[in-house]
Amino acid sequence: MNEPISLHGFADLLGVSQRRARAIVESNHLASRLLGNTRVIDTDDIRHYQRVRQRSAGQPLKPANAWQQVCFQLDPRSTPDELDEIRRRVRSRADHLPWYAHPSIVKRFRENDQRHAVIGGSDAALALGVPVGGPNNLLHVYARSRHVEDLATQAQPEQSSPARANMIVHSVPDDTWPFHGERHAALNVAWLDMADHDERGAEIVLREWKRR
Repeated sequence: MNEPISLHGFADLLGVSQRRARAIVESNHLASRLLGNTRVIDTDDIRHYQRVRQRSAGQPLKPANAWQQVCFQLDPRSTPDELDEIRRRVRSRADHLPWYAHPSIVKRFRENDQRHAVIGGSDAALALGVPVGGPNNLLHVYARSRHVEDLATQAQPEQSSPARANMIVHSVPDDTWPFHGERHAALNVAWLDMADHDERGAEIVLREWKRR
């Protein structure tokens, strides 16, 4: 059933106050609107929040610790439940900005080197030789926090909800930047991006990551 949920219902679902629920909606760019006199949240965005933002057990990781876990401690041979738990815990590796840009701009980002940007997700998997059947609609771009404004100038995006975005810009604090001149992120990062958004091909990337 795809009916929107009221802010009160969203708060009950998370076990938080309505004030806290409203802050979650705003900080995660979840699509909300007035339906009569009631503020409601789109079901697709609630599912997205539950998948990638709502935390399970364990304290949030600081960005530096999250990147250390992504780069050195994330084991593809872990059980699916263990991987899912780690995936949720390392969300603090970046601030994830959902953008909607004109498709021609997204195409240009995909096909041409962009200064200060590293490409993740299915595009990275394809560049690394993993047959995921073509890039997904969602383009993942990593950038240092100080360069996000430059990317916004190039992309001219609309701020979007996660369910409607065609770009996710992962803004990484300068002092935790894990990339070293590469154009595409490694398979572990590509898998995290794809698994976060339940994108097709994530399991293929995971199997290839295990094999390598």
